[in-house]
Amino acid sequence: MALIVACISLLILILVCLFRVIFGPTIFDKVLSASTIGTASIFLILIHSYNSGRPDFIDLSFVYALLNLVGSVAILKFLKLGDLGSSNNKSGN
Repeated sequence: MALIVACISLLILILVCLFRVIFGPTIFDKVLSASTIGTASIFLILIHSYNSGRPDFIDLSFVYALLNLVGSVAILKFLKLGDLGSSNNKSGN
């Protein structure tokens, strides 16, 4: 019963964050909401792994967490610098 309540709560969180992604006032709100959707999805995968008794999904959730982190950092770097390939070294070398 507790796992069902947790899944329903996470699904409600995903819907609220999806609304924030679509109608968010700033781009940073949208990126934060998208990252929260990814984190909630990771928890849903872990709950499914626990329910089904298959630990294979735990590895999948780790990979998804890393992709979520790298994607958020890449989006924020692109928004700050305007380019993903440039480095922070501005000395002209």
